[in-house]
Amino acid sequence: MKLLFKKSVFQKTISIEEAITENKSPFKMSKWSLKEGLISPVDVHQVKEYWLISEGKGEINYNNELIIKVKKGDFIFMESNKTHQVENTGSEDLVVFSIWW
Repeated sequence: MKLLFKKSVFQKTISIEEAITENKSPFKMSKWSLKEGLISPVDVHQVKEYWLISEGKGEINYNNELIIKVKKGDFIFMESNKTHQVENTGSEDLVVFSIWW
């Protein structure tokens, strides 16, 4: 059996950086870190948010209802209008990529 694929035609190709800076993406993103033993400020907002833990380990206080232990490679979703705060419980920097919309 031979599969045939129709080729797509694009008007313009742009990089991900261009898409984000030109506001062509509904997503926003940041990268931040916490030193050993530090705790982030409590955060709450209307947007939904994912955190990707790229280095270190910590504990997230989610809406004062749940403590979530996180480590490198974890991907955490946070609903709109829910408080969240993270403590670096490891011996290295806790590095987080945050994506929200």
